[in-house]
Amino acid sequence: MTPKERIDSVLDGGTNIPSIPIISPYFLNLSLNKDKELSNFHLNLYERYKPDLITLIHENVSLEIETLKILERKIKDTYITVALDCPISYLSAIDDNFMINLYLKKEEIHSKMDNYVEYLKENIGIIIENEGIPFLGDPTAPFIGPKMYEEFGILYLKKIFKFIKSYGAPVFLHICGELTPIIDQLKKLDIDVLSFEDSLGVVGALDCVLMGNIKPKDMLNDCIDSKINQVIKNKGKQHIIATGCELLPNTPEKNIIKLINSRVDYD
Repeated sequence: MTPKERIDSVLDGGTNIPSIPIISPYFLNLSLNKDKELSNFHLNLYERYKPDLITLIHENVSLEIETLKILERKIKDTYITVALDCPISYLSAIDDNFMINLYLKKEEIHSKMDNYVEYLKENIGIIIENEGIPFLGDPTAPFIGPKMYEEFGILYLKKIFKFIKSYGAPVFLHICGELTPIIDQLKKLDIDVLSFEDSLGVVGALDCVLMGNIKPKDMLNDCIDSKINQVIKNKGKQHIIATGCELLPNTPEKNIIKLINSRVDYD
């Protein structure tokens, strides 16, 4: 079974368990700022580990897209996802007063959200047209509270997800941190895959494929086998074994291989 077939099976309700270590240049303390450098980095990882999904993560979206174009020509059996910031997380990263302005300057924030959504749509279209899958990250979501997430998160994510699905592509959403406070809000979204770090409480609470439950810091330890087995035992429905964020520098290669080899094919 190829990685694409394994992912497709899970998205279609199958019981296979793909495995994905999320690896970026940060893993090796590298600063890669050219598309050929970043594509060679991921090609080497692909040849070495054969993950079930490749995730491009870089602060420069244009660089991610150019790297996707190179990889798409060379890798045919594995989906490539491209990391993009959700509106809340993007604006909070560039505005030190974002949390305060959610209360004091609502109209201004909504206007900025609308503009950013249009920017996202443009990049999402390019990514999908080049055989990539948008991988939307919203690490700020758990910190603004359910009420504000309803107004400034869910409203715009619905628009973005609808746009993605208009292409027939799946929706991947990544959120770090504790998800319990915003579970009710997440239930309102049409998510295909929810990537998270370590929150077994969401198992069974959301009607989507769950991806994660392996903390990057756990990948530094010799006890990773027991953690992986625990996740598989308690996985509930469709699940992708994955790190909840990027691997940390100095992660032992033997643990990466253990994670990769934890994939299970039932179909």
